[in-house]
Amino acid sequence: MTTQRFSDYRRPAPSARPSGARPAALVGSGNGLRRNPLMRRLAGDMFGLPLRIPDHMEEAAYGAALCALWASGRVKSLRDAQSMIRYIGG
Repeated sequence: MTTQRFSDYRRPAPSARPSGARPAALVGSGNGLRRNPLMRRLAGDMFGLPLRIPDHMEEAAYGAALCALWASGRVKSLRDAQSMIRYIGG
């Protein structure tokens, strides 16, 4: 799976990175990465980026809740909602 994502990363859709900017970090989720230090290291090494794992165990549910905050007007923007995500190790 990591190899497929790396292939997608190397050949992004034209709209995926319109500015051509390189990402600062790779964000991973799920128990495969959360519980497997080797898989985390391999993913980070393959992409050449630091790997960040959300501190929240149910990433999809947490993301949906953040989108609901934005949709309800409780946060001003998706970026503000995104800033509420905390990562393991800081």
